[in-house]
Amino acid sequence: EYDSAEQLTLPPTLPAWQAEPPQGPALSAAHRSQALQSLAEHPALKAKTSPSVALLRRLVLNRAVIESQPEPPLDETWWQQLLDLQHALHSGQSSAIAQAARPWLGRGTGLTPNGDDLLLGLLLALKRWGTVLAPQCNIPAISQGIVEQAWPHTTRLSASLLACAAQGQADERLLLALDGIMTGQTDLETCAQALAGWGNSSGLDALLGMAVTAG
Repeated sequence: EYDSAEQLTLPPTLPAWQAEPPQGPALSAAHRSQALQSLAEHPALKAKTSPSVALLRRLVLNRAVIESQPEPPLDETWWQQLLDLQHALHSGQSSAIAQAARPWLGRGTGLTPNGDDLLLGLLLALKRWGTVLAPQCNIPAISQGIVEQAWPHTTRLSASLLACAAQGQADERLLLALDGIMTGQTDLETCAQALAGWGNSSGLDALLGMAVTAG
């Protein structure tokens, strides 16, 4: 029983965890493309049950590789909207990017639907590596446009994670994988296992968003 006359000693307030800024120079676009291709072929990620499996493979693998292997079914509407999102990013127009992101909010199932995790990967890549990947973009405006749309259109958990990603904050496994793709300082096996270990398919879905940004 607590005696009110006694002094209650509280632990000191700990500072909030902050992701370290990215380290090292970015690899060339060709080397980043090779890393994404390797991850798309990794068994731990190919085995995931998510529409992102087929989308990622069509996005980063050449046609000969795709045609040589049995492929999971691909939703052509999702594929076209993925291309729309990538084209909007290349345009650098913040309003167009926010509009292209809208169909992905809340798309899928679970507390963090597939489409939200894709946008998380996209926002995280823009915040941490935008000067390399999208120098033509107004990244704060893009992030604000997507996050503002998220609150009324998806779960609170997803919207919160998207807001964190817009600030460059995310699960350490996602940070490790993204920076590994960009710099090569972490081997791809470690990156694949980190992505495979984040949620049922959330790591794979986030990888798709990174690939849209880095492609």
